[in-house]
Amino acid sequence: MTRYRPASNVHPGIVLNEEMEKRGWTLDEIAERTAISVSVWRGLVERRESITPKLATALSEVIGTTDRFWLNLQRGYDEYQYEPEWTPRGCARGEK
Repeated sequence: MTRYRPASNVHPGIVLNEEMEKRGWTLDEIAERTAISVSVWRGLVERRESITPKLATALSEVIGTTDRFWLNLQRGYDEYQYEPEWTPRGCARGEK
């Protein structure tokens, strides 16, 4: 059986960092524009944090995207990273 792997494995922090560079924004500027602390944005850009609905809404307002765009990026990344710890009944681990 072929295992499903989502097409996207890009962390939203990478996309955010690229958007910030295009616009010439710093972490301080995005924090000021969104009223969310620099440490939260730094954690996202450094891929230690995940997009939450609150962050997705804030980004959609300042960048001009939708909150769904950011949430879908996060979901795709999370699904790509996921390794199930169970196997279907009757199958040994690693069987195809």
